[in-house]
Amino acid sequence: MSKFIIDRIESQFVVCEDELGNIINLKKNIINGDLKEGSVIIEIDNKYNIDEEETKKRKEELARLMDGMWANE
Repeated sequence: MSKFIIDRIESQFVVCEDELGNIINLKKNIINGDLKEGSVIIEIDNKYNIDEEETKKRKEELARLMDGMWANE
């Protein structure tokens, strides 16, 4: 299983970053789900799907980190 984060959507491609920081382009039509920047894609057996649960966890973690950045110490 591979995991990717959507960086941006361009024309017919989705520009993603893998877990090692590598940038890859995937065709939009091979990904199942609602494509949005920041969403997590998982690849299992050459099938790509948006992982809603993992996307939610990632957004919550980013929000928590951002709150910590702006908090007065």
